[in-house]
Amino acid sequence: MTLRKRSTRLPHEAGRPVRFRWNGREIEGRDGDTVAAALHAAGIRGLACSRKKHWPLGYSGSYVAGVLARVDGRPNVRLDLESIRQGARVESQNHWPGAAFDILSLMQLVPARWLRGGFEHPNWAPGGSRRFAVWERLLAFLAGVAKPPARDLATSAKPGRKIDCGALVIGGGPAGCAAANSLAAQGIATVLATRGAGLARFASAMGESPPKLDPRIELIRGVEVFGLYREGTIAAAAPIRPNEGAYLFEPGQIVLAVGARSMPPLVPGSHVPGVMDAHTALNLAHGHAVAPGQAVLVVGNGNQHGIAGRLRELGVNVVAIEDV
Repeated sequence: MTLRKRSTRLPHEAGRPVRFRWNGREIEGRDGDTVAAALHAAGIRGLACSRKKHWPLGYSGSYVAGVLARVDGRPNVRLDLESIRQGARVESQNHWPGAAFDILSLMQLVPARWLRGGFEHPNWAPGGSRRFAVWERLLAFLAGVAKPPARDLATSAKPGRKIDCGALVIGGGPAGCAAANSLAAQGIATVLATRGAGLARFASAMGESPPKLDPRIELIRGVEVFGLYREGTIAAAAPIRPNEGAYLFEPGQIVLAVGARSMPPLVPGSHVPGVMDAHTALNLAHGHAVAPGQAVLVVGNGNQHGIAGRLRELGVNVVAIEDV
């Protein structure tokens, strides 16, 4: 996608203005924006840098490292999940000595063959040795590893919750909702867990009506089910927001309905800020009223025509659609 550094707010945007600071610069977003969406709307594309070569990374949906930053002293915060707050201080964390002048960007001049995989652990610095400790500190510096939080950084832990249920459905898309409704209709105590704040986010972004959920189903929003244990008899889920509690499920059965997601190929240039997957582009346009760019090229080997059509319905300037 070709992007220009101008505001890409779409006509249907709403919400009161919220101002925060990005590397000392005041940015205006809209209530309900994530930090990544607000920065994208403001024309800020490069949010972080790659670890070895310090190539710029942006809001792609493919590289989690591209949206990690420091928020009010907390390091490694995912900006695509962090809602903006009035007066928040957001800082890129992999620059030295600062974002305005980053000496570490000189790593781009180092020949790629010098930084081949495995260079982090040379034979002359075996693990556990003093040389290894010094080498690790140097690599952490070169990689722009985030500084630890301040000692007085306020933290809070909310107690978790254990849920016994007849069935756990993981995934809040149309398939997950249909599976949960079917189980509930059989009289099975059903829990549906989804990472989103709402159901069927992608389907809704594509203009489809969101599914209705049986009122007997317990809906757990904003959690990431990250592990199944004891041969699938226990499932653990972590909250997206750090001030929420975790969950431990003990279901009689588990239904995986996590859906499909586009997988952009790892080809030269796929890391460039402004190249993003379809889910991210639709979420920006539908959920935040932010166009992926001033001019958008949609490339794919599946439903690229349908996705391009929906982006156009939302007011995005799609200039071309191409097959892979």
